[in-house]
Amino acid sequence: MAQAKQPHLVLCDLNMPAMDGTEVAAALRSHFPNLPVVFLTGLVTPTEARDPARAERIISKGAPVHEILHRIQSLIGK
Repeated sequence: MAQAKQPHLVLCDLNMPAMDGTEVAAALRSHFPNLPVVFLTGLVTPTEARDPARAERIISKGAPVHEILHRIQSLIGK
């Protein structure tokens, strides 16, 4: 689907049954090396996700919608 649609960004859960988010990201980056992949996860709290020591592309499922939109917009340059 990504090859047909040419996405600007992918929002993906980290914890999934068949393939985890890091595996999805690796598969996508083999075709689109510069494609931003943002992980949406319940494995971290909103406070932990804002910690600079963590990857900048992790968003807590508990984060407010405006924060999620701001992160996405900053990555796609809008």
